[in-house]
Amino acid sequence: MFCYREEYRNQKIFFIQFADSNMTTTTEVDINDIPYDAPLTFEPASGWWVQRRSLAGTQWTTLHANQVPGKNLTGKWVIISGGNNGIGREAALQFAAWGANLVLACRQPPPHESHPEAVVAECKQRATAAGHEKSQIEWWEVNYADMTSLQAFTKRWLDTGRPLDILWYVCDSQ
Repeated sequence: MFCYREEYRNQKIFFIQFADSNMTTTTEVDINDIPYDAPLTFEPASGWWVQRRSLAGTQWTTLHANQVPGKNLTGKWVIISGGNNGIGREAALQFAAWGANLVLACRQPPPHESHPEAVVAECKQRATAAGHEKSQIEWWEVNYADMTSLQAFTKRWLDTGRPLDILWYVCDSQ
């Protein structure tokens, strides 16, 4: 048995198709006539269809930094969580090149990760190269697993009186 639903003449209709050996019968059923707890079975979608639909709307194009239009963020304040590695680091470098003032909200990293101070120096270098010598770039230590650390970070930010223009939160930052 194969079921599917369509909207037909402003009324939702179920079409139930029965496949018996060599004969296929399609019956039109009003959705209101089907009991609420009636079991419906559907044939699983073919692997080809699933793969095709999973790629719908995707484009296999990679943008490089010189293809992304620039933005002047001079004077804007940005907090980036996990700005010492991965996507957070790349975001910090790009925001620095656009002239933003940055606060890298990172933990004290283990030895295998880059230290936030090194990323701060790299961001300052990137900002200076783009003509934004006055950008302020800082590292503030925060541990997202410790509520007191988060509260201290928040209080420190609020005490500065700075406006927060962009909060870049990397979901897997620690």
